[in-house]
Amino acid sequence: MKTRKKIKEESQNVSKDWSGLLPAYHACLNNAEKLLNEAEILFDRKRYARAFFLAFTALEELGKAQLVADYLTDCISQEEFLDAFKRHDLKVAYLDRCLLVPEKPSEEEAMLEYDLKSGEYLIKLRMASLYVRLIDNQKVTVPDDSINRETAMEMITEAKDHFGLMLNAEWLNQRIGSKGLFK
Repeated sequence: MKTRKKIKEESQNVSKDWSGLLPAYHACLNNAEKLLNEAEILFDRKRYARAFFLAFTALEELGKAQLVADYLTDCISQEEFLDAFKRHDLKVAYLDRCLLVPEKPSEEEAMLEYDLKSGEYLIKLRMASLYVRLIDNQKVTVPDDSINRETAMEMITEAKDHFGLMLNAEWLNQRIGSKGLFK
């Protein structure tokens, strides 16, 4: 199972430095866990906008961890791997990736698919959770106007659920990334 970009990349000769990949994967998971813990502290102190922001950032780190794992296991391209460290849309979309299975197994290999537009709403909420905004050149909104208790709790819960699912699937299948989730 590979992404379209990885399949295309295989015709080129791209070298890979393996030495930092597994530590990068674990660093992303550790950072996600710390961000989630801090989000819960802020939530308990009724700082909902900031709690949302940290929980969303934890979710992004989980997406990045999955991209790093999939680069390590040859599922994604070098371009996708490098984008994992700078593109919010990719990190969020990658968590909701699916596996496309060909109708006839002899035709092609199963392919990983993700939709970069799937996280647009959450990315907008992320921005609203952190910055004062001017809407239609007249209305000022502050983060607390955009993020309430329920929204923050939903994001914390979503991040925790993704984290638990990943760790459980990887433990059960003894593989990381998509190969752990889609075994």
